[in-house]
Parts: sequence; C-alpha cells; structure tokens
Amino acid sequence: MIRLETGNGHMMSTILSRALGWWIKVANLPQSRLTKICLEELIKLPADNKQPNWLGLVKNSLTRSGVSNISILDELSSETRVSFIGTAVATCRTKLKEEDLERLDNNSSFSSIYGRMKHNSNREGYLNYPISIHKKRIFAQLRLQPDRISILNLYISRHKIIFNPTHYCSICNVKDNDDLFHVFCKCIIYQPLRLAYPIFKIHNVPNRRFFHKFFLRYDCQAIHEICDYIRYAMYLRSFCLNE
Repeated sequence: MIRLETGNGHMMSTILSRALGWWIKVANLPQSRLTKICLEELIKLPADNKQPNWLGLVKNSLTRSGVSNISILDELSSETRVSFIGTAVATCRTKLKEEDLERLDNNSSFSSIYGRMKHNSNREGYLNYPISIHKKRIFAQLRLQPDRISILNLYISRHKIIFNPTHYCSICNVKDNDDLFHVFCKCIIYQPLRLAYPIFKIHNVPNRRFFHKFFLRYDCQAIHEICDYIRYAMYLRSFCLNE
C-alpha cells in the first residue's frame, strides 16, 4: 500500500537491477580473473540444481516476473546484454506493481478502504502539494488506515492515539464502533467541530462502505480541513479520556 501511495518501485526490482549490473561487470572481465571463472562455473550448473546461489535466484526471479529467453544473458555480446537487462528489469518492475494492485483487488487482509480508492500505481498528487509534511503524514495515515484488524493507531504531533474498533466509543453514547468513521461521521462529541468545516457538508457518508469518499478526491483546501479537523478532534478525545 505504501508503494502504491508513493509511486515507489518494489525493492526487488532494484535488487535485480544491481545483481544484473554485477553480472555484466563480471562477464566483461578478462578470462583469467577468478571472479569470471566462478561465474562461468555457475552458468554451467544445470537448471534443476538445488544448491542455492545468487545467479539461480536472479534467474528464478526473472522467470517469475514473466521474462523469457533468460539464457540470452549467457550468450550475447555485452552491448546486446545491457539492452536485454534494461528490458528485463522494466518487465519485472511492471509485474511487481501489478501484483501490488492485485492484492488490493483480492480483498486485502489489512484494509478494504484503500482498495476502493486506489486503481493505479501512480504517485498520489497530494505528496507534491505545497502543504506541510505534518499534514501530508496525517492525510497519508487516514488514506492507509486499516479496517480489518482489531487495533488502529494514529500519530499526530508525536502523540499516539489508539482506537479499538471492536468496542464502542467510550466518550459518547451512540453505541458505535471506536474507529475513524465514527470520529468523522457519527460521534456527537465532535459534531460542533464538523459544523466548522465545509467539507463535511459536501460529503454525505451514510455508512462505512462509503467512508473512502472523504479521501478519494481532494485538493489543498480539502486536505487542510480534514487534517485540522482530525487534529482538533484528537485533542478533544485526549482531554475526555485524560490521555
């Protein structure tokens, strides 16, 4: 989820790129170098060899990513090999991003909210907005919040707020689960705060199924309002619970 939110590539693609770069470097060494002799011995090992080695792990990773004709790496000239490796790493990077998106589509065990908002691997625009890093962190936590585990933590100004979604909210008598949907839409203690922000008049969220709409379409003003609201709401919560 964090990779999809920030648009960063999977670490495996970086590891493969560097491993293949090392492969090229060793392959271009003089024949008398011990490092190249070891590489050639690794290449001669059969495909079903069960003894682990770095070259076999690289080949297996490329195969799982859908890269074909891996044997070309052992045969072509250095120029063609470099071109092939560039294509192979790009294919691997694309495959890993697709797998991240598939995990969201296949009902993530962490959050169902994010899967209803995110449908591509592009970096989210708010990360480039001219707003403080503090508000970006709060907004990112709200977008990435879990709703399928029993504990929810929120960090605001170095203060950790702990929610317990399996229990009722302990500062009001609405008898609704203690989670962020309750804070944004149901809790009567925060109702005066909600009236102060226009974004709550725009979004009509009847139940948890549509809670993601608060964070789906946004601009600088919406992020400012959401972050200010949750910050003041958590100050009020801490006062009520003497935290």
